[in-house]
Amino acid sequence: MRDHLSIRRLTEADLDVAADILAAAYDNPASSRSASLRRYLSMQPDGWLLATLDGRAVGIGGTVNYGPFASIGSVGVRPEAQRRGVARALMERLLAWLEAADCQVVVLVATDAGAPLYQALGFVEDGATLVFRRTATLPPPEPPPMAPRVSPLRTDDLPALVRFDAPIFGASRPSVLAGYHADDPARLHSARRGGRGRRLPVRAGADSGTVGGAHAGGRRGATVARPRAPLRRGGARRRAVPERGGRAPAAAP
Repeated sequence: MRDHLSIRRLTEADLDVAADILAAAYDNPASSRSASLRRYLSMQPDGWLLATLDGRAVGIGGTVNYGPFASIGSVGVRPEAQRRGVARALMERLLAWLEAADCQVVVLVATDAGAPLYQALGFVEDGATLVFRRTATLPPPEPPPMAPRVSPLRTDDLPALVRFDAPIFGASRPSVLAGYHADDPARLHSARRGGRGRRLPVRAGADSGTVGGAHAGGRRGATVARPRAPLRRGGARRRAVPERGGRAPAAAP
C-alpha cells in the first residue's frame, strides 16, 4: 500500500509537534527549537509547511521572503520517515511558492546529508559556513586597547539598526530585528568605535538572525558590522551554503 503524503501550512497549534520533528531529525533538544519556530512563523505565516504521512506529522520546512532573496530553513523529517520523498515534497512546494512570488534568489544552509537533494533541485554551492560549539566556560579575555565601546541596544536605536543592517544583509528586515529585541533586549548590543560616534550593531544570543541560522540552544548569534570593502552577491537563482562542523538544520532568517 502506498504512503499517503499530505502537506499543509504550519500553524501555531503545530509548533510543539514541529519542534519535536526537528529534534528527532537533528538529534537536538526540542526546547531549543520552539521559540525560534514561533518567531519564524510570525515573520512569514504563509511560508511554513507541515508534512504528514498516513496522517502522522513527520516533516517541516519553511521560508522567509525578504524581497531581493528568500531563505529556506528548518527542513527536517523524522528518521523513520526519511528517504520517502517527504523533504523533496516540502522543498518543491516552497520553491513553487517563491516562484509565484517572483523571488529570483533562494538561499539555504545545507548539511552533508541534505546537499544531494538541494543540488538535484537546482541549488549550487556558494561557499561554506562553519559551526563552532563551546564545550567549556572560560573567563572573557581582556579587550584590546582600541576595542569599540559596547552598550545595550535601545528601542529608539532600532530604526538606525535597520538602516545599518540592510546593505550588509542584502534586504531590509525590521520585523526580524524588532522581534529579537522584543524577545530579549539584553541580547542586542551596539558598538561605537573611537570618538566618531559610529554605531556598529552587534547581536549576541542563543539563536542566529542571519540567513542560515538557529541550530541549537546556547549559540552565539549573528554579528553585523560594516565591511572594509563592498559586499557582492552572486546572481544565481538558487544558492546553497554547505555546513561544516556538526549536524544542524538551516534556519531562516
